[in-house]
Amino acid sequence: PETFAAVLAKAKSYSKVVTGHVPLSMDVIEASNLGMRSMEHMRNLEMSCSEDYDSLLQVRRQLLVDGADQPGGDLRSSIHSAQRYHSVQTQDSDRREVVLNALAKNNTWQIPTLTIVAARENRVFDRAAWVNDFRYLPKSVHERWTKNAEEFSEIPTPIESVAFANWAYDMVKRVDEAGIGIMAGTDTPIFFLTPGFSLHEELRLLVKSGLTPMKAIEAATTKPAEYFGLENQLGTIESGRVADLILLDANPLHDITNTQKINSVMKSGKLYTRADLDRMLQQLETN
Repeated sequence: PETFAAVLAKAKSYSKVVTGHVPLSMDVIEASNLGMRSMEHMRNLEMSCSEDYDSLLQVRRQLLVDGADQPGGDLRSSIHSAQRYHSVQTQDSDRREVVLNALAKNNTWQIPTLTIVAARENRVFDRAAWVNDFRYLPKSVHERWTKNAEEFSEIPTPIESVAFANWAYDMVKRVDEAGIGIMAGTDTPIFFLTPGFSLHEELRLLVKSGLTPMKAIEAATTKPAEYFGLENQLGTIESGRVADLILLDANPLHDITNTQKINSVMKSGKLYTRADLDRMLQQLETN
């Protein structure tokens, strides 16, 4: 906690923003009050909104002490496994309001990354079309992911994973209604999240969670630009902005999956037609 606080203080002195995971040793209000500008995966938000948040936090701090000799990733996973299901089963509306109000007051944004948070419930590895796109990845990754996807398809979704996914879908809408900024992210390339394709899937899940298609699109365009103070350069189609554009064959405001119907792309003012894009994909596939 002392190191975390020092990092945030130093970042503030340089007018820099800090994003990351909420440290396991504190709840989201404490991290937000210290100046954390955005939080990845809504991680630990479930614990902080539990009616048992205080006792869960005390147990967690002891688990950190007891597991000091374990690899960090293993320790983190074991703590989440031990507490996450209980946390989502004991959500308290009054406590949740306190937490969300604190995040809104401190302008602490959320990056839900539903593609990874709800990965076992969403099960992209079950989709033939999704697995087929692994062919654009390096050969070794393509082969490993294809094999692993087949293995995961045979594993039933744990009830704990379904509960956590449903909590996350519900929380996204509540975060938005509280006036808290949301940005689209995916945690690619973890757990079959193919770069590029996974962002379109995140937009779909944000809409599934209750955001309008426009708000989902903003989470991947105007909101990141605003977050980094680049709204006068990026994120909108206006004179003087960087010419990064995607032209679609169907309206994503009618159906968010239409963001995948890409006609052409302009990157820094250079136009890539559908034929250009297909050639690039073919080159990736052959390599």
